[in-house]
Amino acid sequence: MKINILLIAVSILAIWLAGEFPVDEAAAFPSWVAWIILILSILDIAISACKSGKGGLVENKTSGSEISDNFDASSLIMAAMTAAYLLLMPFLGFIFSSGLFCAGVLRAQARMGLLRAAAFGYGFSAFVYAIFAGVMNVALPVGFFN
Repeated sequence: MKINILLIAVSILAIWLAGEFPVDEAAAFPSWVAWIILILSILDIAISACKSGKGGLVENKTSGSEISDNFDASSLIMAAMTAAYLLLMPFLGFIFSSGLFCAGVLRAQARMGLLRAAAFGYGFSAFVYAIFAGVMNVALPVGFFN
C-alpha cells in the first residue's frame, strides 16, 4: 500500500511537470505513462482494501503474521531520486538530469564505481537524447543550456 501511495504522488508530480515541457508532443508520452501508473495504483489500493477487512493485509498461513508491501530503504532512495529527477529536468535539461539519475541509480544499487556509473549514465542519456531529439524529432528539455 505504501508503494502505491508513493507511485500516486510521483505520477501526479510527473503529470504536473509534463505540462512544463517545451512542446505538447514531448509531454504526451510521460503524461500517458503517469496516468496509467496513477490509475493502476488507485485500482490496486481499491482491490487490496476489498480483499479483507484488515485494510488489505493478507494473513500468512505459516507464521500467522501479517504481510504488507515490501518497502525498504532502497525503495525510498529510488523514489527520492525519481522525484528529484522529475523536479530537476526542466531546470538542468534532459542530458544532465538523466545522466545524474542513471549514475545515482547505478551507485545506489552498488552496481559499479562512481566514475564508471557517471560515464555510463551520461553516455546512455546522450544516446537516448540523440535517438529522441535527432532521429524522432522529439523536443526534450534543455534546461540552462538553452
